[in-house]
Amino acid sequence: MRDEKDQEKGGEAADVVDEKDIRRLCGVPRMTFFCLILSHVLAIAIGAGVTAGLLQSKGDDCTATELSDTELLATVVLPGVDIADLEATSPQYRSLEWLASEDSRNLNIKKDATELIERFSLVTLYFATEGWAYDTDWLSDLSHCDWYRIDCGKNGRVTSLKPYSNSIMGTLPTEIGNLQQLTYLSLGNNNFSGFIPSEIGSLQRLDTLSLGNNNFSGTIPSEIGNLQRLDTLNLEKNKFSGTIPSEIRNLQQLDSLNLWGNSFSGTIPSEIGKLRQLTFLDLKNNTFLGTIPSEIGNLQQLTALELTPVDFGYNSFSGTIPSEIGNLQQLTRLDLSVHDFSGTIPSEIGNLQQLKYLDLRYNTFSGAIPSEIGNMQQLKYLDLGSNRFSGTIPSEIGKLRQLTYLCLVLNSFSGPIPSEIGNMQQLSYLALINNNFSGTMPSEIGKLQKLNVLRLYSNNFAGTIPSEIGNLQQLNVLRLYHNDFSGTIPSEIGNLQQLTWLDLSFNNFSGKIPRELSDLELQLAYLDLSINNFSGTIPSGSYDFVYEPP
Repeated sequence: MRDEKDQEKGGEAADVVDEKDIRRLCGVPRMTFFCLILSHVLAIAIGAGVTAGLLQSKGDDCTATELSDTELLATVVLPGVDIADLEATSPQYRSLEWLASEDSRNLNIKKDATELIERFSLVTLYFATEGWAYDTDWLSDLSHCDWYRIDCGKNGRVTSLKPYSNSIMGTLPTEIGNLQQLTYLSLGNNNFSGFIPSEIGSLQRLDTLSLGNNNFSGTIPSEIGNLQRLDTLNLEKNKFSGTIPSEIRNLQQLDSLNLWGNSFSGTIPSEIGKLRQLTFLDLKNNTFLGTIPSEIGNLQQLTALELTPVDFGYNSFSGTIPSEIGNLQQLTRLDLSVHDFSGTIPSEIGNLQQLKYLDLRYNTFSGAIPSEIGNMQQLKYLDLGSNRFSGTIPSEIGKLRQLTYLCLVLNSFSGPIPSEIGNMQQLSYLALINNNFSGTMPSEIGKLQKLNVLRLYSNNFAGTIPSEIGNLQQLNVLRLYHNDFSGTIPSEIGNLQQLTWLDLSFNNFSGKIPRELSDLELQLAYLDLSINNFSGTIPSGSYDFVYEPP
């Protein structure tokens, strides 16, 4: 029996109750109920943070067994796990040992159970990794809310974990799923490896998951679909494989999906059309196949769509551009280059009036450039090179007054350069090589005073070089070879004081080489006038000069 002093101690019950008395009482069948009451009292005492034996019942008997601090801790942070099954070198066991033996915060396993579980999970992450460049205060006696790049809410729960760009190596333990108040998880620019644990699906408050620039592998777990508050999912530049899980459809708050630089395969699931808040979709540098689903047209907030594959040797998307692409009226960037797309450019592309970047090179598109392209008046970059396009350049292209880059190389375009080209006064790069263009070089080309590169070679252009060429004082490269140009080189060529490369070979130029050409000798690195009908003397210069008289 307790004396009055013992009764006043309350929380020190384990020091007062004689274990032998308990065993003796428990050995009497009629006293089993009393034994269970004593067991419950001791369990409460242990839950209050008191070191004591933990009574366990077996059948009608009651025996006393003392648990170590590590074992007691495991009943809270690893319920259902027999720590005897844990390797002593495992992150979980090391975490238990640290908390039980080295952590001086002495958290109460009942009152502080939630905090203890989160602390255990963070320590397990630390022991599952190595090489941290910065780990200020990790594994210190401070609250883990004060550890490097951890934030907590007012309730003391972890809300942000962001040790990105920190040289961390190792794996992401399953215990990450215990941080259930987490809203921001950023582990990018490290050397993590292994799989994303399925327990990531427990982080249902998460709005940002950034794991880019690591060595993660395996597939995206289907449990990703549980993260219905997710706004940003960045898995770029890892070693992920497999398909995009259909559960992606559940992420209806998703604003940015970045999967580029992995080994994902299969098709784009039609479920992607459920992500109506998506503004950024980057799937480039993977091994996807199949067509672009028409459901892509549901993504009416999308501003960037990137599908470029990893290189020319990989399988890639095919089929046509769905007309629904015209629904993406917020789109500013569309990159479908280096695939097996075919068919024509749908006229609906003219609806993309916010588009600034359009890259369709290296496909098998055919047909003409639709006149609706003139509606895309924000366009700055247009590359249709290496396809099977034909027809003429529509005059409506002159409406693209913001365009700085125009590449139509390696197609079957024909006809003249429209005079409306002169309206595109922001143009710095113009390449029409390897087509069937004909006619003369329009004098309006002299209005392109920001032009750095003019490549018109391997066509059927004829006539003379207009004197207005001398207005292009920013011109660095002029390549007109393999055409039918004739007449003399205009003396205005001497105005091109930025010119470093001039190739007029394989034409029908005649007359004397103008002395003004020698004015360019200080900056001209390459000059080729071969296979023409020039006469007279060769002007002096320090450039690489190629001249073959007839």
